[in-house]
Amino acid sequence: MNSRQFRALWEASAKVWLDIWRLLGARQAKPALVAMLVLAIAAFLVVGPTSPPASTPGATAASVALGQSPTPGATSGLPLSLPLPTNVPPTAVRIHLYFPFAGNVSATAPSERVVTEPTPSTAELIPSPTPKPVARAKPTATVPPPTPIPRQPITKVTKLGVGVYGLHASDSELDALLLIQPTVIVLQDPDMEFARKVRYYFPKAFIVGRIFFASQPLDNPEQRGIEVADKVAEMAVPRKGLIDAWISYNEPVSHNDYAAYEAYNRFQVAFAQRLQGQYGIPAVAGNDAPGAIEPADYVKYFSEAIRASQYFGIHAYSKPDNYTFRTEDAAYYALRYRLIHEELERAGISNVKMVVTEAGLANGWRYKVKPEQMAEEFFWLADEMEKDPYMIGYAIYGVFTGGGVPGWQDHDIRWTRLVDLLGSYQPRR
Repeated sequence: MNSRQFRALWEASAKVWLDIWRLLGARQAKPALVAMLVLAIAAFLVVGPTSPPASTPGATAASVALGQSPTPGATSGLPLSLPLPTNVPPTAVRIHLYFPFAGNVSATAPSERVVTEPTPSTAELIPSPTPKPVARAKPTATVPPPTPIPRQPITKVTKLGVGVYGLHASDSELDALLLIQPTVIVLQDPDMEFARKVRYYFPKAFIVGRIFFASQPLDNPEQRGIEVADKVAEMAVPRKGLIDAWISYNEPVSHNDYAAYEAYNRFQVAFAQRLQGQYGIPAVAGNDAPGAIEPADYVKYFSEAIRASQYFGIHAYSKPDNYTFRTEDAAYYALRYRLIHEELERAGISNVKMVVTEAGLANGWRYKVKPEQMAEEFFWLADEMEKDPYMIGYAIYGVFTGGGVPGWQDHDIRWTRLVDLLGSYQPRR
């Protein structure tokens, strides 16, 4: 290497050092610059002051590892590779530097600098191996699915049941029903195939159909009742023999709203007469919110609707903010249907077939009550209904497919141990 080549190398190196200084900052660049200076001097001493032999084609390379002799192929320490071309003018010396902390830096003296991706050859650099990604275990479900059982028709008869809510119920919901073994079943917007399966596997169940109505107007109640009956019939008529009776509106009136009481009574009379008289589909009157109507007001405001319909639906929930049915005033909440029945009998409205189309804790049970405790609550309610021959039974609210029902998460029993526990119920007769 002659003096002009060394000068060009030194100028190019100085330019690279300044760039590294700006890139890394003073604190990180100082060690790198000191190492580069030592390596540059060592490279000069190893290569020597003479130029490469003229017969050598291409460039010769000096590779020096800090702190050890220049052994061919050595890669430990901080490597420096300096290709020295022999077939270019002395003023165009090209250097190639690699630092693990800064990447590959190439420079052409005295005025050109090129930054490239690291492509070291075997003789130049063997980079550290890239760490292999560590496979992470997939998170396990917090709640296991129900225990699978062989599918066969359920013949057990009790007064415990369940409702299936949402759209497009599938075999997943069917398996939950088979584990629960309900005798009362409410199906909201059931697909034809799902309705067939439910009837096949539950030949003795009392099955109630329901359509979800996002709006429940009571203006012009007679006309509205006819329209809703026609709408329900579109689904109910093809499912004759599969579903026993159908609901119209669900919880449409508020407590002491007497004008709405009168309108809803007229609506239900028109609905029942149309659905039963023209289509031959039994209607379920009532289905009011728990506590919305006082027991005596059913006689005063809804006697016509109850008489016109083949069945009368009630909702049975616990006292709000309580996590048991068995409070001191349970007769006014979970067992409220008895007070209503007494009022109807007293008024001469006899032989009413009653069914609880929704039942549960007022504020839901999920994350509040253990499955074992909730199962005991539902067993107690079923045992109480066994004492009342006019009561068909109740449907737990419920099993949900995930859509179309607001506020369902706190009530959902699917994928919980409660499903398995409910199937073990045997009535105390």
